[in-house]
Amino acid sequence: MKPIHVIPNLHMILKAIENGAGISLIPTYLLRNSMDEAKSKIIFEDLKVKNKLLMAYQTKDKHLPEINDFIQKIRNQW
Repeated sequence: MKPIHVIPNLHMILKAIENGAGISLIPTYLLRNSMDEAKSKIIFEDLKVKNKLLMAYQTKDKHLPEINDFIQKIRNQW
């Protein structure tokens, strides 16, 4: 599949989909209202994509409670 347009903004991509400009891989959280209003639909229900979350911080800050709390919360969610 060769893209015809490259749109750098997810909300603009959603509008393009809603207006019949093609298909896209887009986060489901953005589709909720669009699907409720029947402006878009999921066509490959069985295909799932995973995102990898990377966090960077300065080594000198690795012992800060805020950093450790954030890392722990993220780990608990996965």
